[in-house]
Amino acid sequence: MVPTNPNESFEVLRDLAFRAIESRLPRDGSMPATLLSGGLDSSAITSVAAKCLERRGATLLAIAGVLPQNAERPGLIDEREFIDEFRTWPNVRIEYVSAAGRGPFEDIDHPEDFEATPLRNPFTYLKFALAEAGLANGATSIMNGVFGEFGPTSRGEQYPVELLLKLRWRTLARELRAVKRARGISSPRYFTGRVLEPFRRWRRSLAA
Repeated sequence: MVPTNPNESFEVLRDLAFRAIESRLPRDGSMPATLLSGGLDSSAITSVAAKCLERRGATLLAIAGVLPQNAERPGLIDEREFIDEFRTWPNVRIEYVSAAGRGPFEDIDHPEDFEATPLRNPFTYLKFALAEAGLANGATSIMNGVFGEFGPTSRGEQYPVELLLKLRWRTLARELRAVKRARGISSPRYFTGRVLEPFRRWRRSLAA
């Protein structure tokens, strides 16, 4: 369904979110799990997953990375305040993970375990600890909100190209006017740089 007005967009997004998340919840009796940072993306996934599981009478495991409970670390805080908003949800069980005693140089002596490069994210040790917590609780898959900002909050740079390919001229013209109002970029300039050029590159890639 393509929304025809802003209010309808919220309903369509809500429906897509519920269908996408529910389709990823296990149906083999294993424990469903999410990573919960307390941020918008992971909280949205956790809340939708919990609602879907509520219909089945099932519980959701929410795994949260936090600082050790009594750690004296001046200037460092975690997001327990937001994570604990889910404490009142009857079918959400929160599992705190602090990865105490581990750090960015975990397994530095085992480069063969690195994925594709010896350069590692300094929080890789915490990711491993979160995954271990999921496995310990019987979870076979874990959903998270990584790159959620590329979804509904994306700038959608390729959208005008899509409109061009689909010959949706009126919508494209409306988008160009909106860009001019929001960014002060003239429609011909934006059309040439952000629509025609990507389109030409796409055509060249097909011909190569």
